[in-house]
Amino acid sequence: AGASVALASSFAMAGFARPAIVKTDASGAFAFGVQAVTRYLVVADASVRPRVTSAVARVDLRDPLATPDALRLVLYPCDASIHGTIFDTAGGVVPGAIVSLATTGESALTTELGARAGTDGVYDLCVPLGGTTVSVRVDGYARLVENVNVSGRTRRDFTLVPGTSLVGKV
Repeated sequence: AGASVALASSFAMAGFARPAIVKTDASGAFAFGVQAVTRYLVVADASVRPRVTSAVARVDLRDPLATPDALRLVLYPCDASIHGTIFDTAGGVVPGAIVSLATTGESALTTELGARAGTDGVYDLCVPLGGTTVSVRVDGYARLVENVNVSGRTRRDFTLVPGTSLVGKV
């Protein structure tokens, strides 16, 4: 109950839209209503219960065999986690950065779900045991996507590079 579930379309995965986010009801159920027939990424996060992992599932509504009304996301006990501090290249801390599970293969998607670094730049995120890909992002800095191998509680600091937009005309 109370977990956040994000639904990200291909547009959101490309950075052109924000994912839709809903909360689960008392039974853990969630619904996004009627959606366009395209590919989606569904991410469940239970920050209300911080000692469980997030869950990620891909759904392709273009597939006639897809069963979007039977999607089941499982949040496992936190057997592995990464924690540390988010720094910038000058050595200062970066408050408010979001550290989350990332996807590979399409484009890295991060949502507002995940662990948000405090004012001291410190974060703590449950992750699946073994190897996983995490993303670190915050406005004003380039998104960082890295693979991490985790067993138990692992310290992992990240350093973000200031970012800017690139605009032109062809």
